[in-house]
Amino acid sequence: MQGITVADYERLLKFSFYINKNYDNFINSVQFALMEYFNFPLSVYTTFSKDHNGKSIVETIRGTAALTENLAKYRDHIWENDLFAQRIPALVQENPRKNVFIISDVADYDEFYSTEYGKLLIEANNPYQAVIYATISTPPPYHAVNVFKSKEHGDFTGYELDILKAIGSVYNESLFLYKQYHANKKYISFLDFETSALGFGLAVIDEWGAIVYCNHLFMTLASDIYGAESAAALITEIDHFLFKKTGIKISQIIKPVTLPIEKHEFYFEPRRIAGDEGNMQFLFVSVDKKKPETPAREIDFAGAYSMSSQEIEVASLILQGFDNKRIAETLTISLSTVKFHVRNIFKKLGVSNRFALISKFVPHE
Repeated sequence: MQGITVADYERLLKFSFYINKNYDNFINSVQFALMEYFNFPLSVYTTFSKDHNGKSIVETIRGTAALTENLAKYRDHIWENDLFAQRIPALVQENPRKNVFIISDVADYDEFYSTEYGKLLIEANNPYQAVIYATISTPPPYHAVNVFKSKEHGDFTGYELDILKAIGSVYNESLFLYKQYHANKKYISFLDFETSALGFGLAVIDEWGAIVYCNHLFMTLASDIYGAESAAALITEIDHFLFKKTGIKISQIIKPVTLPIEKHEFYFEPRRIAGDEGNMQFLFVSVDKKKPETPAREIDFAGAYSMSSQEIEVASLILQGFDNKRIAETLTISLSTVKFHVRNIFKKLGVSNRFALISKFVPHE
């Protein structure tokens, strides 16, 4: 089990989640790491759900190096009498932080091997089992990864259990993000569409510092700026740059901040969003290429268009790509005052929207 750390495994899982957002690839990444990196050649990934009558069922089951007939036998006949399936939920209630269980946690060995499931494991020469259980309180399906060892390799060692506990922690966090993604996939599809149409990169960071969303352009920029190979690496570099320039870190941002970096401009906006677990704090990080500045003094807003001094300030910021909220914060005026000025500016310039205003004064590349 040498050559890869749990941190490496975490990056592997999250890479699968962020890039693929695909159920099969997510499952495969878990089992591939167990087999190739941690030398657990036999694992079974099971999801449990409920049918239309509310009865618990095995929704999916797949294994590495497992006999297909044994998987089918477990799904169709055995699982309801599996002591792990019966007893782990109660054990989780007693200790929510525990996410890895072995036979001795659920029964003594004589009782376990007297069951149909225990006999099947002995017959298949895989009598030792550890279960990584998803302890997150989310709707079905419920997920479990079963890891097996043969008789000749013996029961799980303390070192192996430490590895499995660490993997369980990473797995639970990644599964939470995965299910969170799918619970909000309509909104995320909307974000993908809107940000692609507007042409700017967007990442969303939760209050624990994990990236819960990033679009394709943000990932592309990650490889362009600082030579970062991932969105997470890019955020780390930006965090260092922000601290060097301002003395604050990304996690300390409490109001919108704009940060120019090389040919790009980053905008950080903290937002609180209501969810099933209550209000959560997110940081929206958008990035765009710097827009050419068009100083207000080069346009005769006052003479040619009879604008007031504050209307000139607002028009100048619109030309720099500021939205109404950022204009209000920059000029220290209310949002309703900004909207009032914007309406007057559009009327005086004979335009109906921002795009038309910018097109009127900013030359196309």
